Amino acid sequence: MERSEVAFRKLKHDVAVEFAKRAQHVIATGGRMLLDPSKARALQATGQTFCLTVSAEEIVGRLRTDLRDHLRPLLAGDDLSVQVEQLLSKRAAGYGQFEQVPTDGREPDDIAADVIRRLGRWSMS
Repeated sequence: MERSEVAFRKLKHDVAVEFAKRAQHVIATGGRMLLDPSKARALQATGQTFCLTVSAEEIVGRLRTDLRDHLRPLLAGDDLSVQVEQLLSKRAAGYGQFEQVPTDGREPDDIAADVIRRLGRWSMS
């Protein structure tokens, strides 16, 4: 059964609210989820929220490696670099409201350790 975009967005909201009730969890959302104020508020109510950042160049490289011919609809167009830059520009203010954790050129273990250090700082304040 195919679901509508509205139903999908409602499901994401319900998931955010449900996860916000839980303690000591790491929740990795998609890039757009935290741009919705109600979802961001729900998740921030019980924990710290970080935005893992990456440069447009790195995104393009990852997409070309990972997706090859199967680009995401929001990135469809003649020039992938331009599409990524435009998307990041549109989302910059929304992403900027969260503590930024850069990921370019870093290994997942290093990024996780960085987040853990930041969580320690947050829990002491």
